[in-house]
This record gives sequence, structure tokens and C-alpha cells, in this order.
Amino acid sequence: MELQLSDEEVRQEVERAFNFYRLQELAILRAQIGSYENNATAEEEVVDA
Repeated sequence: MELQLSDEEVRQEVERAFNFYRLQELAILRAQIGSYENNATAEEEVVDA
């Protein structure tokens, strides 16, 4: 099955994927900062978020 997307649709999808990736990075960074403050691991902080 061939999918045809306009340049604008491709741009929007790339932007959406980038924004999602960036939000994940920010959540991990926030968890790491919180782990230093709370003496917990970053993984524990992500679960609690």
C-alpha cells in the first residue's frame, strides 16, 4: 500500500515526532533532577510522575 503525503503533512508528522521525543527527554531530565533532590532513582521518579 502506497501512502501519499503532502510536504506539509510530512513536516507536521516530523514536528509531532520531534516534539514527542523532546517531551520524553524533558520528563527524564526532570526525573533525574527530582531524584537528586529526593534521593530516588530516575526510574522511580518517572513511575511516580
